Amino acid sequence: MGKFSRMSKAEITTAIEQTQKAIEGSKSYLKFLATGQGLPKDDAARHELAESHTKLVDRMEREVEELQSELRGRTP
Repeated sequence: MGKFSRMSKAEITTAIEQTQKAIEGSKSYLKFLATGQGLPKDDAARHELAESHTKLVDRMEREVEELQSELRGRTP
């Protein structure tokens, strides 16, 4: 039994859409951090925050791939 096997197709589609929106928001925040205008003002802390958000985006992108794979694996 797969990680998402108990979810309906509609639930999976909604999860994909919501996760993609979260990815877009996180990427937007990363761009803001890169400008040097974002908080925290300390370069080391800003770098650490950007690194953690990058890891979060990577995890969310993998989750979307898994969800899409689950959808493709189901019969129509």
